[in-house]
Amino acid sequence: MRLNISRILQGSVPITFKITDRERIQMSEHNMRQHANKGTIHGASVLNSELSAMKLNAAFLGPIVDTGMIIRVLISHTNKQRQAIKRHYRILYGKVLHLAEKRNLQCACVTGCLLVMKPVYCAQDLTTDVQEYLAGYLRDVTQAMLQEPLDFLSECLHGALTSVAPKVEIFVELLGGCSNIKIRQIKEYYYKKYDMELESAVRKELNKEYQSLLRILLSEKRDESEVDSSQVCSEAKVFVGSLWDAMVFYFGFAGSLWDAMVFYSGFSGSLWDTMVFYSGIFWFSLGCYGILLWYLLVPSVMLWYFTLVSSGSFWDAMVGRNNTCRGPVGGLKMMSYAGVGTKYETDDPVIVSLLHQRSYQHLQSLFNEYQRLKGRPLEDGIKAEFYRTVRDGLLVLVSAIKDLQAFLATQLEDALREPNPRHHKLIRILVSRSEIDLLDIKEKYLNMYGVKLSNAVADATSGDYRTILYRLLGN
Repeated sequence: MRLNISRILQGSVPITFKITDRERIQMSEHNMRQHANKGTIHGASVLNSELSAMKLNAAFLGPIVDTGMIIRVLISHTNKQRQAIKRHYRILYGKVLHLAEKRNLQCACVTGCLLVMKPVYCAQDLTTDVQEYLAGYLRDVTQAMLQEPLDFLSECLHGALTSVAPKVEIFVELLGGCSNIKIRQIKEYYYKKYDMELESAVRKELNKEYQSLLRILLSEKRDESEVDSSQVCSEAKVFVGSLWDAMVFYFGFAGSLWDAMVFYSGFSGSLWDTMVFYSGIFWFSLGCYGILLWYLLVPSVMLWYFTLVSSGSFWDAMVGRNNTCRGPVGGLKMMSYAGVGTKYETDDPVIVSLLHQRSYQHLQSLFNEYQRLKGRPLEDGIKAEFYRTVRDGLLVLVSAIKDLQAFLATQLEDALREPNPRHHKLIRILVSRSEIDLLDIKEKYLNMYGVKLSNAVADATSGDYRTILYRLLGN
């Protein structure tokens, strides 16, 4: 394995030459998005937020609401520019409604005296005008486009957490590919909006299987450095480990069968010691058959026992009894023998730990290495080893890590599927990805389903709702 010189010298590099956290975040976000083309919303080259606010106000106050003008203004500006338009709209046309004023006057007429009551104030702004003058899915799209990205994400996450039947696809769709700083911002905004930590909401609303998957997506400690190919090769053993690998690691010998025999016999290599060793080959073979029989007959009993003892999987419990596995080196060894897709028990916590800590680019390389070694995709191994919620969640997560745009194209196809299209899911994906990679998603959709995404959306929608989505897709 090649030495990582940067890690060795990390403590001795002068502070002026070290990469700052902000630079590392910017590099990571650039690497995460370098495979994606531009979004479909490019914004105005010269922003005139006051003029745009005036156009929107005129569209609302005409004899008939000019939805075409509203759509043109929103589509021609990025989310950041829309926030500036919202501020100018509030400055120009914001009005304070005295909701209790009329009630006070009525009370005074009845009693014959003036009652002084503190009026209830409500600020009128662009969002409330949209709520008042628009309706249906057009209003939903418009409100989503006027929300700040963090506010929109937090609201969608809260809705997914509190739904009757939460689906892991929504969480992967909203959080997949996010950098550490973006995850931290989402958590902070969620706490500000709902007065509850996002992790606490996850523990409160979801079962243990979902909690494990959400911890992967909500990780703030994901490695965002460049992909180390040698580390990828070594960690690929996580997904291709065998029973023999686990025995080798547990007993501590080097790995070959001869080393195992030397370990058990204790001889030093001389001819006489070798002859002495081979004289007991019958008993050695008998012992091997006994061990094999033990592993075939009582794996379920041992699994239950070790799980009870160490609150982990079978191999986790085995490795946990070896003193040499403690510390960073032991942790790396533990990650080398988990065994996805073998006929033996998979080390679930180790798999989850890797998905929790490694960068998305690193995991993509890891999945490719698994397929090269095993001759089949990782999804086949997951289907063979995991069950129900964990299996379905890991399949969704691996699919998104491999190709996020293809995953989102699949989700759009699911949202557009007749006879009952899922309009809120369609709105959520198109609005949230319109400035990130919607062009890539359109291309993936065309390659996967042979139909243009804009045509599929047009077939499933109608009216002004169809128009705004059609324009949102860059048409």
